[in-house]
Parts: sequence; structure tokens; C-alpha cells
Amino acid sequence: MYEAFIDLDELIVRCRDKLSRKFIQEAVSCYRAGAFRSCIVATWNAVVFDFLHKLRELELLGDREAAKLLEEFDNLRGSGKQFKELWQFESSIPEIALTKFELISTVEKSDIERLFEDRSRCAHPSMTSLEEPFEATAELARYHLRSAVTHLLERPPVQGRAARERIFQDIKSEYFPVDPELATKYFQKSPLARARFVLVKDVVIGLTKSLLIEERLEDERSRQFSALNAISNMYPQETR
Repeated sequence: MYEAFIDLDELIVRCRDKLSRKFIQEAVSCYRAGAFRSCIVATWNAVVFDFLHKLRELELLGDREAAKLLEEFDNLRGSGKQFKELWQFESSIPEIALTKFELISTVEKSDIERLFEDRSRCAHPSMTSLEEPFEATAELARYHLRSAVTHLLERPPVQGRAARERIFQDIKSEYFPVDPELATKYFQKSPLARARFVLVKDVVIGLTKSLLIEERLEDERSRQFSALNAISNMYPQETR
């Protein structure tokens, strides 16, 4: 995405999960009131609930790893040592999101980790000295708000290898529309909605190579051309 500036109200609307959207709305209210520490804390809460919501969605799709993590989380909530273990679970979210589900990139992982670190600084004053308390700035709070939404909250749960495989399988289906306009509507409800650049790039390159090199039936080539035009409509700069 090549977006120079995103309005705060638009960040709220972009959130997919209702509960995460509620926390982002709270974070935006805190930001506008000048309560930047509270803004960062609410933003991290939105990330946690969005991650859990994505795990629920993946579980419904039959993802065993997601089901295992959800079971682990439910067990932690009912254990006597829940606070320490739940904190460890929270701290591992960026790593899990990258390595196990490819929901974020390596660079985006660094941003989410920084959000967690700053959330800890804001929520636990004992971690800083009395003489130099942590002061969250407006710029820092807004940076975390944007990163949380654009890296995670606006995206569907499938973004990595599984997303690529699902998209190519959909295009191979005889039911995939050959009309680019209909294909665009189809992709807007697929992993390509609010997709990371690397996913768009991989699909565009994969389709282009197939059309130029591989021998395909005319019907499948029509679906590939339709898909390529649809992606170009959704992501013109990335496609070029």
C-alpha cells in the first residue's frame, strides 16, 4: 500500500473484527484527548483481540495450529498462574503471527514488537525510573495506531503461503468469473482484500509467468486474464 496519510476515523472503519474496532475507537478517543499512554495500551489490546479472532477464523477453516493455540489460550485463562503465562502468550504474538501463520512480514513484526514494548512502558510505570517516567508522544501513539491497523487489523487471517495456494486454487475453479469486474468483487472477499504487497506481487508474477510460459486450456487462460485484470484494478501501483 502506498498511503501517505490515513485519517483516524478511517483507521477505525478498516478494522475487520468488531471487538478490535471498539478498542481502536477507544484508542483514537484517547489520542484526541491527549492521553497518549492510554492510546497505546488500547491499541495493543486491539491487536491481541484481533489475533485471537483470526485464530478463530483459521480454526473454522480447519487449521490445526490455530486450534491448538486457542486451546492453549483457553487453558491459560483457567489456570492458577494465568497472569504470567498470559503475558508470555501476549509477548509471543508477533513471532507467532510471522512464523506460524505469515500474517505479517519481518519488518511489520518489528513494529508490532515495538508496540508491545511501548505498551508495557505505558501500563507499568514501575518499569521506568521516578525521575524519568516514560512519556508517550502524539507521533508515537499515531504511529502505533496506524501500524496496528495496516499490519494486522484490516487484513483477513490468511496472508502467507496458504493465501497464495487458496487464490490459485480459486482461479483454477471453473466457477471463477471470467468478467474482471465480477472477479474484482470476488477478490474483495478473499485474502487479497487489504493484502500485503508481497502477496499481491506473488500472485501477479505467478499469473504472468503461467500465461507467458505454460500451456493452458482456453477457459483457464480466460480466468487467469480475468484475475490479473481484477488485481490490477484493486492494486494498480503494486501490479505495475
